[in-house]
Amino acid sequence: MESNNDLASLHAYLCADGYVIKNPPMQRKKYYRIGLRNTNAILLRDFQLKFFNTFNIEPHIREGRCELGSKEIYLFLTKEYNFYSRGWVVPNIQKEFMSAWLRSFFDCEGWVLVRVAVDRHIGADSVNKCGLFRIKEILENEFEISSKFRETNRGGIFRLLIYGKENLIKLQKEIGFLHPDKRKKLIRAIDSYVLK
Repeated sequence: MESNNDLASLHAYLCADGYVIKNPPMQRKKYYRIGLRNTNAILLRDFQLKFFNTFNIEPHIREGRCELGSKEIYLFLTKEYNFYSRGWVVPNIQKEFMSAWLRSFFDCEGWVLVRVAVDRHIGADSVNKCGLFRIKEILENEFEISSKFRETNRGGIFRLLIYGKENLIKLQKEIGFLHPDKRKKLIRAIDSYVLK
């Protein structure tokens, strides 16, 4: 993958809540669709802007999605990468671009839990065991952020959890959230730790 923040971020959006699809072979009407489904307007606008910066064409935002049709862009995106739920792979990119990739991934798939003095963590679920485990490795090796990985009791869904003030501060500093609610919750989680 070309090293650039916009393309890295687009890739993560598409792996998390996006789609890169074409018509089934038996269908006569041909189409190629690239888009992001999300309820957060800020993330949809960010996807739109990054798409425009990368491909010089602006996808349309409507009804909780931002998408467009383009055979050329579909072929470019699928030449080396898979965007299906179980098949996506974290790209091999530099740390500075990996921050953008992880931010977009966690903006879509992540959550922040704040129960003061009980449980404060960042988590993400995925059916893609290898992809989520690779994120765990990158967090630890590139960003020195420790995390836990496990299968949930909803068979076939895997979970990544990040605990501890130090890890939350590192994630905030190195990766962060664009999603406003998650960004605020992360600040609350960090601020809720008792000063020693």
